[in-house]
Amino acid sequence: MEEQKKCSVPVPPEKPQQKLAPGERVFAYILLVLGLCCVYLSWDLWNKVDTAKKMTSAAAVPMIVSVLWVVLTVFVILSERKMASGTSGTLLERIKTTVSYIFPVDFVVMFLATIAYCIALYLGLGFYIATPLYLYATICYLQKKDPVKNILWTAIIMAMIYLLFDVLFGVVVP
Repeated sequence: MEEQKKCSVPVPPEKPQQKLAPGERVFAYILLVLGLCCVYLSWDLWNKVDTAKKMTSAAAVPMIVSVLWVVLTVFVILSERKMASGTSGTLLERIKTTVSYIFPVDFVVMFLATIAYCIALYLGLGFYIATPLYLYATICYLQKKDPVKNILWTAIIMAMIYLLFDVLFGVVVP
């Protein structure tokens, strides 16, 4: 009876292992490669500077930032080493999961709308025609309600753009 009254130290439950988001591990390696490219470019810039002025030259900042980028990315890769992957299945299934996670439908639609807007400007449609069409289409897509209110918002935005850039600052729009 006496032994049952003794206090025992409660054992905390095991924490579930954190999972990486789909594509997170690949993204870290992409960052590492890009960081190494930046180190190479900043090293090239560093070597073009006079020896006496290297630490105070404009080449010092890119060198410090790119080396820090690589060091921190290596730290991220090492910390993610033991984490479980956010995807499972065959390689094709994992790629599909990662792509759908990185590029959701709203992102793809907005990206394509922005490309179409740029093409319209390039083909000479004109800023004051292409921009309201782009704004109205994207606002309607994202809001998905009350198209009359979306026309009002488009008109307000265009009026502000006109007043700020054309009238106040005198910027020539495409």
